[in-house]
Amino acid sequence: MVIPPDDPSEPCYEAETVKFLRDVKEHAERGELSWLKKHGKVYAAVGAE
Repeated sequence: MVIPPDDPSEPCYEAETVKFLRDVKEHAERGELSWLKKHGKVYAAVGAE
């Protein structure tokens, strides 16, 4: 997060972070676990029975 000096009440993400989060979303939607595992831990949601 970056706190802009013009408006410190509104922290925001850097452009690189936004791009990375979009990449993660796209790879997750395609089920590309190998790419995701290269960039961090991967968790899976399980349904309750």
